[in-house]
This record gives sequence, structure tokens and C-alpha cells, in this order.
Amino acid sequence: MRKLLMMAPLILVAGCSDRSQPPPKRIENGAESTHVAASHPTSESSDPWIGHRYSGFRDSVADYGGDTIVVADSVFRVEYVGVREQHLLWLSRGQGRGPTGAAEWTVLVALPISIVGDERVFLHDCRLNGKQDPRIIALGLWDDLPWFTRIHRAWRPNTAARSFDEIRIAGIDCKNTDRRE
Repeated sequence: MRKLLMMAPLILVAGCSDRSQPPPKRIENGAESTHVAASHPTSESSDPWIGHRYSGFRDSVADYGGDTIVVADSVFRVEYVGVREQHLLWLSRGQGRGPTGAAEWTVLVALPISIVGDERVFLHDCRLNGKQDPRIIALGLWDDLPWFTRIHRAWRPNTAARSFDEIRIAGIDCKNTDRRE
């Protein structure tokens, strides 16, 4: 699925800069960490979405799109969702089919995303140094150009560690799928 994910900005403030080159970090359950140990969601987690099982979205959850990742015999899903005034990236693992026949998913990690001004979240259509990398999730400014180049932050889902790894933004751009050339 190829989508440009656009939505109204939030009133949250984030320190994003298109000139900054942060070192790679691990984002686990919404908190930055320098260690590489996997986070294992529990029912005692402070994030109410960790461990949440779903087959569709409730009225209180806005689905802004996602993409599927297959690793060996497991299926994962990255979803960009909105809940009340919060925007989140979910990394979920497939649990097979439920009683209605719909695919069921369990949320492994929920990363809050702060959107400022004209920033957008881009999934699937990003590249690194000119090479397509469908696992890059980027946060950047919208332009009416063929490629979005003003990227402020970027991540890759890490299915083994159950996290989103923040990556350097140098060389990342994302295709404007809404623009006709």
C-alpha cells in the first residue's frame, strides 16, 4: 500500500530541525533508550495500547494508513493512527484470523509522534541516498514537489527488538504520490 499520510497539525511542540543529524537511537514504548535489549510489553505497561488486540479500528481510533512486514513466518504491521489529540505509530504482530475471519493484531510498541505545522508522516515511499527503502517512516514538511526533502525525523521498525529505531535523516527523501508530473 502506498500512501502519503496527511492530516491536520496538532498543538504539540517538538524540537525538530531539518539541519540536525541525531545519532541513531532506539525508541521503546515511546521512550528513547541507548541499550539494545528488546522491550517486552506486559499488562503492567504504562502505555495502554501495548498488548491491545484488534481486528479493526474502534471509532475512537483514526486509521491514517500502514504497511505490512513479513519476517520469516511472522507478519507485522506498522500503522499510523490518531487517538484523541495524540498521533502514534504502532508496531503490531499478526495473530491469525479471529472468529469473524478478519486478521487480528496485537500492538507491540506505540510511539507518540508530535506533528508541528505542515509536517506529515510518510510511509513506504521513502528512499535513502536514492535507493528505495520501504521500511523508512519519515516525518517532514509537505512541499508541492516530486520528492519531499525537508525531513525532520525518521525511523525503521525493528521487529526483533519490538521497537522503532530512529535513524539519521541525511539522504532521506519521500515521493509525493499525490503530485502528477
